[in-house]
Amino acid sequence: MHLFTRKISPVFVILLALFIVQLMGSCVLAVDNINDLNRAYDQQEAAAGGGTNFWLDLLKLIIILLLILGAAWSVIRFLG
Repeated sequence: MHLFTRKISPVFVILLALFIVQLMGSCVLAVDNINDLNRAYDQQEAAAGGGTNFWLDLLKLIIILLLILGAAWSVIRFLG
C-alpha cells in the first residue's frame, strides 16, 4: 500500500506554497538597516579580492541546476 495514493487538492498545494513563501519572507524582516548590510557586503567583497576560480564556479552552477531540475522532476512525478 502506497502512502501517497490519494490525489492532492490543488488548493492544498497553493496554500502550502503561500505558507512557504511567508515562512521564507520572515528572514527578510530580520534586517534592520539595509545600508549597514550593503556596507558590510561591500567590505567583504573588497577583502575577498578577485581570486575566484571560474571552473569551480561553473561546476557549482551545474550541480545546483541539476539539483533544481531533480527537485522539479520529483515534484512533477509526485503530483502528476
